Amino acid sequence: GLLHQPGFVEKCQTEAVRQGVECCLEKLRGVSRAGLSGRAQAQRVFQFVTQTQILPTVVRLMDLYYTRHDVLILIIRCFDDLVVSQNMFSSDEETCVLCEKCLELVQAYASRNASSKMKNPMMSDAGLISSPSKPGSLASAEDDEELDILQALLDLLVHMTEWDMLDFSGEIGRRKFDIGGGSFMGLSAVLRMVTPAVLEVPELSQ
Repeated sequence: GLLHQPGFVEKCQTEAVRQGVECCLEKLRGVSRAGLSGRAQAQRVFQFVTQTQILPTVVRLMDLYYTRHDVLILIIRCFDDLVVSQNMFSSDEETCVLCEKCLELVQAYASRNASSKMKNPMMSDAGLISSPSKPGSLASAEDDEELDILQALLDLLVHMTEWDMLDFSGEIGRRKFDIGGGSFMGLSAVLRMVTPAVLEVPELSQ
């Protein structure tokens, strides 16, 4: 119900509200990690996030806080923590729900990134990061933030792929949701943001 609070969209960029959102996201990460302790706990975590409809809300926050690196990283890491905690225990239906929301998240960021580049002709032909910036400069800080986000998105997609290989749910080989195909769709969206300069970063090029 966070987004449905009166005036939230107008107030979400204020410091107090943003800090409250960050606190909620940190707590969600803690809840997600709790799913690593076993099947029963993982199921309780999934029931919580589905019954509260929290995943669509977090995807919506991606759009509202697109210019806030600190919030974006938390949003992506929330999904990543949830995927890691669920990948050994989820049912076919649970996998479908979470993977679809993960793809929505990746595509939402990729769409916003492409839109921002179109509004900035100086960057539209350059991709995510066009050339190295001087250390300590504003451009360098922005580049670092973009790289952090790209790394987080790639981590999420990698863990989605591992889901298919670490399926201990008892339904091996009978998945209705094509995790590999979904991950490829997400990777296709992310690759549009990769430039030669990004490939110079060892952690990302791997």
